[in-house]
Amino acid sequence: MAIGQRERRTLQEALVSSIGAESTDTLMDYLPPVGWADVATKHDLDVLASKVDALATKIDACATKDALDALGIKFDALANRVSELALKVEGCATKQDLQTQFYRTITLMLLLLTAFTAVIKLT
Repeated sequence: MAIGQRERRTLQEALVSSIGAESTDTLMDYLPPVGWADVATKHDLDVLASKVDALATKIDACATKDALDALGIKFDALANRVSELALKVEGCATKQDLQTQFYRTITLMLLLLTAFTAVIKLT
């Protein structure tokens, strides 16, 4: 039988007439606000805790693997870029050589932009 508010109130009134209001209030405070079937036991909480721990372990394993994989890819790309730059720097012995290469690149970019603009105007 499900115990609802009406049954609780009836019990409370019967107790007040039997043991008094103060004792009834104390006793009613010890009763759960819902039926005993709805109250979680220590065993229920232990089962739930183990399920949460297992899920957290799986999530940690996946996140760690994915994070390490992504990090490894980024480090590999960074290492390749550093190697490329090191080769370029080795080919340029001085600051003057670097400046010359920079100016040549800018000049080439301007020439390409001019050519591209001319092609657009012609079409």
